[in-house]
Amino acid sequence: MLFQHSLCLFFLYIFIILWLFNPIPVFFTHESDCVRLTNMTVPPVQDVRSEMPLHCQFDMDNEQLYAVKWYKDDNEFFRYTPSSTSDIITTYDVEGVTVDLYRSKCDHVSCNLWLKNVKKPQTSGAYRCEVSTEAPSFFSASKTHYVTVAALPKEAPVIENLKTTYSLGDALHATCTSGLGDPKPVLKFYMNKQPVASTIAKDLNLDPTHMETWSKTQLSRSKIQIRMILDRKRGTSTPWNINSPTEILCTSNIESLNSLLVPHASTNQTFVVYDPNQPIRNHELGYFHHRSNGNLMGSRESWLIAFCLIATFNYYHSYNTISLQ
Repeated sequence: MLFQHSLCLFFLYIFIILWLFNPIPVFFTHESDCVRLTNMTVPPVQDVRSEMPLHCQFDMDNEQLYAVKWYKDDNEFFRYTPSSTSDIITTYDVEGVTVDLYRSKCDHVSCNLWLKNVKKPQTSGAYRCEVSTEAPSFFSASKTHYVTVAALPKEAPVIENLKTTYSLGDALHATCTSGLGDPKPVLKFYMNKQPVASTIAKDLNLDPTHMETWSKTQLSRSKIQIRMILDRKRGTSTPWNINSPTEILCTSNIESLNSLLVPHASTNQTFVVYDPNQPIRNHELGYFHHRSNGNLMGSRESWLIAFCLIATFNYYHSYNTISLQ
């Protein structure tokens, strides 16, 4: 009895040592350099009103593909298993994920999915593509990318009520309105690339939401107003020019989204503040004024020279005719 117990312990130790130095692949899959994900693309920011594409491309390096699996936040929602008779596609219930099987397609080198009925925030999350090989190797490879679902404004912000010219001492009143979005867009005013102080540019309250019926999405828009007196005292703190163009810029962005992934939408206009007691110093205005006068003067001089040449020609022609007679 003691001998049998010792023999069992001996084989148990041998099994543990062999497993530590040469794990049995039937129980586990492990990452391999042989199987590679060559390309995985998902939209970093997905519009809630559109279907979402997921693309995964891989190189099996002569290994046999066992399965392609897609996960959201470590929850499997799609599996593709190739077969010699017919491929097997399996979907699993995961909140915020609905695979459009008619548009989706997988094969031995890639797996492209389309998600429909995108929802905010349920569809946002970490998406992982994982490929694995058949026995006996059971190699695997995977990549993960994060997706944020939002409703980006479809149009640039609009500046209204801004005049093209003002006189020194006038009041400047202008507004900027964003497009509809979710989250609510944030607007900012700039003058000559310098941010306008919050004491001058203020938010205006609008209707809280707008329901887009076809997508069942609640959208919001923002509006800000700039009010200031164009006098010399305020001009020292606010970077606007006198007798030269001033650029006013309005930007719209979603603060919760990375500006590198979603560039700011913007619109700009220019205005000029005239001071009748100060000469125009802007070289561009002077250049265009001078160029306009120069073109007019050049046209007059050309006609005068042409007239003189014609008159001279007619004089000599008449003189030669009289001499011959």
